[in-house]
Amino acid sequence: MSAATQPTPPNIILIIIDTLRSDHLGCYGYRRSTSPAMDAIAAEGVRFDQAISAASWTTPAVMSMFTSLPSSLHQAVLGSTALPEGMTTLAAELKKGGYQTAAIVVNPYTSSKFGFNRGFDLYDDNSIQLAAGLGDLDLYNNSVSDKVTQYAVKWLKSSRRSDRPFFLHVFYFDPHYDYMPPSPYDGMFTDPDYCGGQDGSKITTLEGKPLSNADKEQILGLYDGEIRFTDDQIKALIDTLRNMNLLTNTLLVITADHGDEFWEHDGVGHGRTLYDELLRVPLIIHWPNEIKPKQVVTRQVSLIDLMPTILDMVGLPIPSQCRGQSLVSLFKSSSSRTFTERPVFAETESKISLKCIRTPSQKLIEYIKDKTFEAYDMDNDPFECDDLALMPQYAGFQLLLTAYEDWKKRNAEFNATNHPAQTIKIDPQLMKQLKSLGYAH
Repeated sequence: MSAATQPTPPNIILIIIDTLRSDHLGCYGYRRSTSPAMDAIAAEGVRFDQAISAASWTTPAVMSMFTSLPSSLHQAVLGSTALPEGMTTLAAELKKGGYQTAAIVVNPYTSSKFGFNRGFDLYDDNSIQLAAGLGDLDLYNNSVSDKVTQYAVKWLKSSRRSDRPFFLHVFYFDPHYDYMPPSPYDGMFTDPDYCGGQDGSKITTLEGKPLSNADKEQILGLYDGEIRFTDDQIKALIDTLRNMNLLTNTLLVITADHGDEFWEHDGVGHGRTLYDELLRVPLIIHWPNEIKPKQVVTRQVSLIDLMPTILDMVGLPIPSQCRGQSLVSLFKSSSSRTFTERPVFAETESKISLKCIRTPSQKLIEYIKDKTFEAYDMDNDPFECDDLALMPQYAGFQLLLTAYEDWKKRNAEFNATNHPAQTIKIDPQLMKQLKSLGYAH
């Protein structure tokens, strides 16, 4: 094929939305109109029904997307460790393939200090906070999704080089607690007659406190308001792409780092469990004329599959580092690759150390400190209420345990012979920001 007939490589936009549960989006069956823009994109592309995050809080989850590695291997997990030298990232591989790379982010747990900037020509992780007057960065009660879109649009219009395809990563924060959306979103899904004391603030202090059903519904309504606010900002970004004649040749990926718990297991927030309310996230891929619309993939996939999928779609090689696999064959019959059904894994090292293995029908969770397990039949107990680990008749336990122990062994061998963890020193300002989000202590 001559240079004149070579297809133009697509632009790529990766949107990650903090703390977004898939079951709170209309395209996943939710009862409220929280996500008309994302629903429309899903209808024009492919939606994954069982996309599982690699972690239940931001740093390891996003780094797993960027590296196609579990957090046991990329090791950016505890707020004082960064991506080891020598490991590649999605941005680095795209840059090597000729892409201009940029990121607009607003969560200090995706700070460049942890290695998230690797491969990016521009990694803007502070302009939005400064523009919003958030010097001390209390992101809890400040809405910034509109500013994220403004900066992304500004980059599209004034900073990108038109002679090169671009990869733009956009990180929206607002569904994260506290749930304090701006007007009119604060009243969009809440009861106007509610007279209780819950205004969506100080969510992490509600752990273990008795709340009425009306209180809980108020909090859920405010969370949904934050989703709708962010969805409207995503619509503004997509409208800009359309008006600039960029949408047709742009590969658009929308996903989330993790979900949030709303008392399903007697808690709130995230980071402390590996139940599905934290791990099951949206995944939508859209590329006009290249992806057949209205597709739904029901196979279980992991977000570590994201990097090889994007590279495969744009015709770039997949590095041997990747533990995930391309998903392209699940929605494009022309793909030369074959998707292999296999278990997915998730971990958390934030407030407690947990690891789990999940198949489409079963899940096993280990509490690392106590060396104890929980096991669930996901077909008959999708809300993970009945622990089967101690039931001798549960035949699936040993098979899950064997696969899980093999995964841990392979990870340990990798770490012993490859890249050691890179310890970093956190400056006082960043540490203050991290503590404000409830992870660092």
